[in-house]
Amino acid sequence: MNKAIIIVISFLLLGTSNILFAVEEKRPEVVDRWPYGDEYYNEDNIDYIKITFDDEKENLEFLGIADLRDVQVIPETIGSNRVDLELLNDPDKLEEKFVVKDSSDDKLHIKIPVTNLVPDTTYEVIFPSGVVMNSLENVTNEEIKWEFETIHYPRVTTEDFSKRNFSEDYSYSERLRIDADKILGQDVDVYFNNRKAHEVEVDTDDDDNRYLEVLLPRYNRLEPGIYDVLIKNSDDHKTKIYGAVSIIESKHNDFIPKEDTRVTDRVRQGKIVEEVGKSKKTLEVSRYYSNWHSLNFNLDDFMSPNTRERVLSWIKREDDRLDLIDLIYQGFEYSFIGLDLDSDYKRDDVQLTIEKVGSHRKSYLKNRLNDYVIKSDFYELSKENLLIDFVTLEIPFESYESDELKVLRFDEDNRQWTEDGIYFPQIHKRDQLVKIIADELGTFVVVSEGRNQ
Repeated sequence: MNKAIIIVISFLLLGTSNILFAVEEKRPEVVDRWPYGDEYYNEDNIDYIKITFDDEKENLEFLGIADLRDVQVIPETIGSNRVDLELLNDPDKLEEKFVVKDSSDDKLHIKIPVTNLVPDTTYEVIFPSGVVMNSLENVTNEEIKWEFETIHYPRVTTEDFSKRNFSEDYSYSERLRIDADKILGQDVDVYFNNRKAHEVEVDTDDDDNRYLEVLLPRYNRLEPGIYDVLIKNSDDHKTKIYGAVSIIESKHNDFIPKEDTRVTDRVRQGKIVEEVGKSKKTLEVSRYYSNWHSLNFNLDDFMSPNTRERVLSWIKREDDRLDLIDLIYQGFEYSFIGLDLDSDYKRDDVQLTIEKVGSHRKSYLKNRLNDYVIKSDFYELSKENLLIDFVTLEIPFESYESDELKVLRFDEDNRQWTEDGIYFPQIHKRDQLVKIIADELGTFVVVSEGRNQ
């Protein structure tokens, strides 16, 4: 740190007043401290604190180990100095143990041994002046202060849990959210009795409140019963909340409705969920697949032929590699290319939906196609929390006499049909099939010129 020592030279010359000369001198400069900063430190890993001075000109001089006895490491709450004076007073502990002048990196490193640090505590370090001297300038370091914080024990109660009761048929994507302002650190493990959560992520919401997002165990699933929840910041910093979570037995140990849905099957790729009273099924994909570069699912293998609306659902993270999904719907192929997360979060539930439009909406769409003859069913493609570069799709059509077939997409904003954003239509007469590329999802139909009947 640059300081100016003002040397005052007073003299009388031709009636002039006092003249001041400023001579700039450089005190020893601190370039690093440890432990220091926003990180939370495990007290069991701190045997010493360290301060590093810049010694590029190799002009720093350590003035003696006795000065280190004046260093203070004081807990924020009431307590004594944590510097290990017994070590500093040990005649067998040479100065070289605590002071390293390293010409390879032009630094002077000083270590001060500490003892009896405790968790969940803020410590103030006071490194006194006069310990290191710039021998060229004959000036010493100023007093230096900083703080560091040791790991907290997680302070959590069941009031911090978003949910405490789960069905034994819980989804692969079933999450427990735990408010985590009192859970410090990024390395957090969660256990249900002795079963480790499938995944734990520390995140913040829009108001900068921290929370844990905990995925329940998948492969070693929780059976019906009451579970203690253990939250660990480290092996030495953990909290157990007794009887925090219950897994409720499904009636007759069978798939039962959960609100308006029920699980109809479990397959290697995930779980099939049906919406009761609707022609809609969802394949909830196992996390195992979500970081593959590409996926190919034949939805016809998992869902009955009369299921009009078919959904693919999974948890996507912003750094997932998954970029391409091929789906088979009623024998026809749909490829979704260039997938990215469209969410304010680093991970979120995402969906792709393919639906053969039902009669009510079909009537609404037909009324806006009076200048065309409709040659196919209406197929609607939609997404949730996803960005997609483009989609390729196959649409079957009825037999026709004319060559003037085209594919239209319904623009929901303008409430009209358009050919915009549809590229490279390929008409396969023999297979009665049209293949297209589109840069937006929506509702598609094959038409020919003429008047809609």
